[in-house]
Amino acid sequence: MNRPEGIDSITRVVNRSAEADDMKLSKEEVISLRRQYSGLYTYSASKCKICGATFKGNNPSETCLSHSIPQFALKTLGNRLKDINAFIQNPLDSDETGLKRAGTFKLICSKCDNTKFAEYEDPNIYDDLFCESSKLQIILNEIVMKNSLYSLYIHLLDYKYYKDELSKIPSEAAIKLFTDPLLSSSLLDERKMAEERFTVEQADVKDCEQEFKKTLSLRKELLNKIPLESWNLSYFHIFDRQFPIAAQAKVALSTDCWGNKICDTTKLNAEIKCLHICIFPFKEKTAVLVISKMDDNVEETINCLKSISDDEAAKALIALIMNGSRAFYFDQKTPQEIFNNAYLRALAGNEDESLCYISSDHPIEDEVAKEIVQESALQSTPLLLADYQRIPDYVIGK
Repeated sequence: MNRPEGIDSITRVVNRSAEADDMKLSKEEVISLRRQYSGLYTYSASKCKICGATFKGNNPSETCLSHSIPQFALKTLGNRLKDINAFIQNPLDSDETGLKRAGTFKLICSKCDNTKFAEYEDPNIYDDLFCESSKLQIILNEIVMKNSLYSLYIHLLDYKYYKDELSKIPSEAAIKLFTDPLLSSSLLDERKMAEERFTVEQADVKDCEQEFKKTLSLRKELLNKIPLESWNLSYFHIFDRQFPIAAQAKVALSTDCWGNKICDTTKLNAEIKCLHICIFPFKEKTAVLVISKMDDNVEETINCLKSISDDEAAKALIALIMNGSRAFYFDQKTPQEIFNNAYLRALAGNEDESLCYISSDHPIEDEVAKEIVQESALQSTPLLLADYQRIPDYVIGK
């Protein structure tokens, strides 16, 4: 952007790992705060998102605790798994989770969970003949459907949280009646920030619901043997070793590891382009695959991915997942030095946004200030992703 003269800004990239390092809390404070925040993020669906069966009233269907990553991949890593907080190291959160609780969400019934993802959750399909499967489009669509459901669940949690936060702040009209100008100003800023986050989450929920409905409609057509090619299997490789990480995630691309600008994820009405990345470890091998939408035009990213070695490709994909998702888990036996690795911690903690302190010789409009903040945020992630080769070889099973 062309910044007006007389405006300076100091940017601090928001990184949850760095913020965690600055938290100095006693054991008693940690216990108290954990109790205070427990149950803060909750969401209960009233009916199954797939079949519409109700979870309340007479003869309710059973809500399923679905997993964002197939159990066969998680079981390879053991019964206790290290999650994203093993890298962020926030003292208020646990850094591990049990196998049954890893990457869970509650949006569908048990019947749908057991039947609608059966093709891709079959561990026997991930071999050298995977790309030639007659059911390939069904398998890829199931993966995208699962990712859209998990993304929807995460955004519904955040949507509910900000809605609840807004209800605790007085209305703008009520705030203007306050006699203390400093309190009024503080509350107006707080409300404006909460309203903006609420609006963003509202838009994200709508996008996820639309994507999910498309996969559901596509599934019916594919099962009726209507020949459709909606998904690209953009990358697939079987490594002859077990990775210590399991992951399955929808990653929205603002940029990639090679500096290609894909889309502006800071704009509410922007068309978001995604990669669906899976890393499924088995005993003595690991399947890595990338799915893209046929009309998403992410060729530059895919071409870069295919132009490098498979080991480098694996590191690039892990960088994208750790930077853009929380849906990854590590083997509990992973050495602590991996969780303390500065680059991995920066990836896991990156919020893809920044705090920007702006000074000006003259009043500036909110939109100008917002553009400066967004510009600063968009400069940090490309630099971080470009260093993907800093990922230790251990993370790719070497």
